[in-house]
Amino acid sequence: MTVGNAVDVIDVPVELARPVVAELTAGCLRGPVLWRGPGRWAVLTAPHRRAGFALPDSLVRAKVRLLPEGSQLPLPPQLHGGARSGSGDGDWVVPPGRNQLLPPCSAVVALLERVARGKAPS
Repeated sequence: MTVGNAVDVIDVPVELARPVVAELTAGCLRGPVLWRGPGRWAVLTAPHRRAGFALPDSLVRAKVRLLPEGSQLPLPPQLHGGARSGSGDGDWVVPPGRNQLLPPCSAVVALLERVARGKAPS
């Protein structure tokens, strides 16, 4: 999958990603999430590219990264029942659902910023 026009990808340390994914799920905004290696998840979002867009400093310090436009992200096969494929890097943490909409990038960034600042999501 190519990052850009159809999807953005935010690469996040697991300790920040877990509460954010839980909040997105509670708000019916859960989107697909990939395991990117030890301690990292990739949250797929609706595209949010605009000139000069940058992650807030608090997220940069927390080692959150927005994958650059044009980046290639290998996707694992979709599994039924939400199971992990067990193949390692690139497994689904939250597999995509049928006809699922992606959460807005701005919502994910706002939740990540709140968690990074030490405030629990409401």
